[in-house]
Amino acid sequence: LFRYGRYQMWRLFEYADIEEALANLGERCEELRLTAKEEDEGLSPLLEDLLGNKEDRVANEVVARKNKAKIDEALSPIAKVNCREYVIASSYTRYSDVCSSDLAKERWGEIKKLLTERLSSSHGELLFVEEDGRYAVEMGNEVRLFPPFGKALGHLDESKASGTTINFGLDVNGHYVCGDIINFPHLFIVGSSGSGKSVLLHNIVSTLISRNDVSDLRLVLVDPKRVEMRPYRDDAHLLEPIFHDAGAAGEFIDFLAKMMNSRYGEFGMAGCHDIDKYNEFARSKRLPILPRIVIAIDEFSDFIGGKGKILDVFRSLLMKARPAGMHLIIATQSPTSFFLNDPVLGGMPYIAFQCPYPSVSIPILGNDDATHLLGKGDMLLRRPSLNKGRPIRIQ
Repeated sequence: LFRYGRYQMWRLFEYADIEEALANLGERCEELRLTAKEEDEGLSPLLEDLLGNKEDRVANEVVARKNKAKIDEALSPIAKVNCREYVIASSYTRYSDVCSSDLAKERWGEIKKLLTERLSSSHGELLFVEEDGRYAVEMGNEVRLFPPFGKALGHLDESKASGTTINFGLDVNGHYVCGDIINFPHLFIVGSSGSGKSVLLHNIVSTLISRNDVSDLRLVLVDPKRVEMRPYRDDAHLLEPIFHDAGAAGEFIDFLAKMMNSRYGEFGMAGCHDIDKYNEFARSKRLPILPRIVIAIDEFSDFIGGKGKILDVFRSLLMKARPAGMHLIIATQSPTSFFLNDPVLGGMPYIAFQCPYPSVSIPILGNDDATHLLGKGDMLLRRPSLNKGRPIRIQ
């Protein structure tokens, strides 16, 4: 630190104000101290492998400490408590227990406004979180760190997850959030352009292709933009060539609904109630097994238009396709009333990326939290059976 300080002293003459120079020197020495602390204590293998270089992590730590001090200063006249801790995630930092639950119930609106004013910056809007009576605030990091797809895919292999398990990314504690599409059994993805919808679709499709044999799983891809699904045009997992035309895709979706009913007929003849039991029966009798079929549709609103008949077919698939081994993954910028108002679909899992308007976020999450996300893969996963139905933030 002494040598570093001497070097920085030569730079004092670059500043017109001596207080500014000394403040800059203090910040740089603090960054070096944090770097030395990392070398002494070590990082968890997960964070060290996944989350960028040491300089980026130190930069996020320095900003997090400053923000914690700002929170304590802002709330001290109101809350009479300090922010207990902060956790630096890959793209944002969560400052926990910013106030007691009793005080938050009375003055939460005032507290949110005050923190928004004190912590406003270029790192995105603040997201306020309430879980089990604990109130926290989340803010974008100085440097965003993106978990690589290869590491996420490797985690599935290391944990011996099923071939239909998808790794969605990292939560606030640096843990992978995974889900089996068989248990979902469908998924609805919403977000503005550039927020990460298509990247997630690529993640899902690439994972399914790399971890399943053609005899076990087939894909139906609908790509109205004609560019997103192009890398998979020659893949053997495709049940049909990629659909770009809404009319042709609609006809095939109708065909899949008929296939679903046909499968139920085969299940009944074999005395089975779902595809897993039927395939066990088929293997015992040396009969061909039935593959699962995943239907991925990008820009669903553009594809569906106002076709009432196709909407009825989709409703039938969403209600009955799971036991038959068919699963829908639908992405759109603007969800239609078909999804937002249908009580049958209320339990469907949703992923919300950054949304431009509260009118898109509120029907899906019950609040406007999606409008405060950072974009580029920052998302909220809401599944009724997971985390008590509360959304989980994932990068």
